[in-house]
Parts: sequence; C-alpha cells; structure tokens
Amino acid sequence: MKLGIIGGAGLVGSTTAFLAGIQNLVSEIKLVDLNRKMQMSHTMDMGQAMLEYSDTNISAGDYADLEECDIILLSASLPERNVQNRNEYLKGNLSIVESICTELQKLSNEKILIMATNPIDVFNYIAWKILKWDRSKFIGFCYNDTIRMKWALSKELGINYQDIEAICIGEHGEGQVPLYQNARHLGKPLDLGGDKIESAKSQISNWFKDYQSLESGRTSGWTSAVGLTEVIKRITGKEKTPISCSAVLNGEYGLHDLSIGTPVELGEQGIVRVIEENLGKEDENRYRSSAEKIKQLINSVGY
Repeated sequence: MKLGIIGGAGLVGSTTAFLAGIQNLVSEIKLVDLNRKMQMSHTMDMGQAMLEYSDTNISAGDYADLEECDIILLSASLPERNVQNRNEYLKGNLSIVESICTELQKLSNEKILIMATNPIDVFNYIAWKILKWDRSKFIGFCYNDTIRMKWALSKELGINYQDIEAICIGEHGEGQVPLYQNARHLGKPLDLGGDKIESAKSQISNWFKDYQSLESGRTSGWTSAVGLTEVIKRITGKEKTPISCSAVLNGEYGLHDLSIGTPVELGEQGIVRVIEENLGKEDENRYRSSAEKIKQLINSVGY
C-alpha cells in the first residue's frame, strides 16, 4: 500500500512519515505541502535516513500524485497557537479542509482518508459530506486521548502502561469520555477508588490546557505520530486489535449524521466494523452530550 500525506512538511505529517517509513508499513510515502522547500528538505533527509531501516520509498508530490495512494493522511492546518480548546481552530481550518477536499474530488477512486486536522470530529464528517465516499473510508484520528488516559493511569497507579487495557471515546477534545469502568490491568478491572484515580482523571481532563499553557508554539507531534502510525499499522494489516477513532455513525449508539470517537476494527478497506461499547448510564449521558456538541459545531459552519 502507498501513503500520501497532505501537510507532509509539518511536524505531525513529517514525523508520521518517518515513523511509518522506518517500520516498513507501506511501500511508498508521498509528501504533499504548500511549503515546497521544507517538503523537499524532509524528502531528501528522510530518503537517506530510512535506508538504514526499511525499503520504503519517500518522494515529494502534489495532489495529482495521490491518485497512486491507497491511504491519505490529512494533517494540514493553520500554524499552532495558544487556544483554550481545539474547536477554536474550526473557522480558521475550515477553508483549508474544504479546498483540500475540492482537490481530492478530482481523484478517480475512493481512498482511505485519515483526518488529523482539528477539530477532527467535525472535519471528518465534513470531508465525508463533500467527498461522498463510503463512510468506512473516513477515519478521524483521536487515539491520543486513549494514549493519555493510559499514561495517567500508569503514572498515578504505579502500573505498567503496556499492561493496561483502556479506551477513550467521544469528542477529540473537552467532550472526551474516558471509560474508566471498562479499564483493565492484566485482564482484571482496575481499582477505581482513592485519591490516585481522582488525580489521574484530573490529569486527563487538564492535559490539553496544561500543554497549551507552555506556549511552545508546537503541537504534540511525537504522540500524534505514534498514534497515527498505530492507525496505519491496522489499515495495512500489521496489527489486528481494535483502536479508537472518530467514525461517521449511521445508527450505532442510536446516533446519525456526525463523526465521533468509538472503538473500530480497521483493514485495507478502512473501517471494517464500528464496535459499540457497553456504556453505563453516566458514560452514555456524557457520550450523547459529546455527540450533541459535535453536531452543534457541524451546524455552525453550515453542514
């Protein structure tokens, strides 16, 4: 399979290209970006660096070259700035996503589109509405929320990250719904009592605000690249386990006409199956509240 990355000169796009490349997940990676000099810089540098690890070919391209690709990662966006939540990027990034989708309409067949431009749930849905490809082709990236949930649980409870089974669903943002009741450690339910679990919950809910307060001017590119590579790994069949992504729903959880985080099975055709989690009353209410918020944002820009 071949991967095209729109926004390939940026931190998220280039880091994902390198990580997916050195793992030999795809045969070729094409970087597409308006910043031609940085695009070529990454291509020349990575083209040499990856030779030590893989046979993946990397090249600079434009929209027409995406015709050859099976997977397209859309990570283009306005420059990072200090915001209270990811939804503040909506109006600024809308024209970028719409113009990219106009270019993608020129392709002769459907591709798997991984949306990594914030707010991800909204733009994953908008891309589906514009392109009119099968909904299984649209994968909104939100796996970072699950990574951070497991990180906080590992840190506060003093247990190994790799031994934790946990998942975060809902909006990629303030409306995320970490499923604490479903979390497991070595296959057994986690002890959710005491101050440590409350501290973990606080770290999860406050992570974005704390990160933004650094005013570093960069997005969390390393974590995003790791998470996006896990998505690509499942599309290419190198990993089979379910993963949390934002999916366009059509009746799952009783919801329609939006994209929202949920566990999915991925494969070479995109989303193979949406997995509906068993939700307790509190989590179900939070999930539906999250869905309503996403719908309001979609409606606010005329979709």
